[in-house]
Amino acid sequence: MDYADAHLHSKGMVYPGSDSAMLMSVCSAEFGDWDIVDKIDDPRVIRSYGVHPWYSESWEDGSVDKLREMLQNDPDAQVGEIGLDEVKGPSMIVQSRCFEEQFELAAEMGRIVSIHSVRTENYVLAAVKRNRKGCKAVILHSFSGPMNYVQSFAKLDCYFSESPRLLSKQEPFVKALLEAIPRDRLL
Repeated sequence: MDYADAHLHSKGMVYPGSDSAMLMSVCSAEFGDWDIVDKIDDPRVIRSYGVHPWYSESWEDGSVDKLREMLQNDPDAQVGEIGLDEVKGPSMIVQSRCFEEQFELAAEMGRIVSIHSVRTENYVLAAVKRNRKGCKAVILHSFSGPMNYVQSFAKLDCYFSESPRLLSKQEPFVKALLEAIPRDRLL
């Protein structure tokens, strides 16, 4: 079966089975990852540049210009992994600025964006409504949010990627979540 792996990171990039993926989206989490991602030489890899919410304290004036330059130099690149996390990371004020600036740039440049969201689904949903039309696609990275948000995001044509860690759990929630996500929206 052909598949695309939308849950790789520049550090520890290979998961069991990822070697058979026809496409692999490799996300960065912090500025230091950008050079690693930029040097990946595999035709199956779609590079993604972004700052994860856990590292959003490093986002400062001028950071959006650095991201713009990376994207201009790599026309096929995505933006990610970006987002918001209410459980881990700096304050929501710090995370919000970093998230909004990156998401707005993805929309401005017509790029795919990969979004991390932990207990921030309502805020992320509002941001998707504002920015999705400019983006080539919106991917909810390792989505495990409340079930009542699945249809709201799906109606906005968002995709859902699931991580090997989540898929390996034998919990009823995982089965119910996978059943709730429309097949054409699951990566």
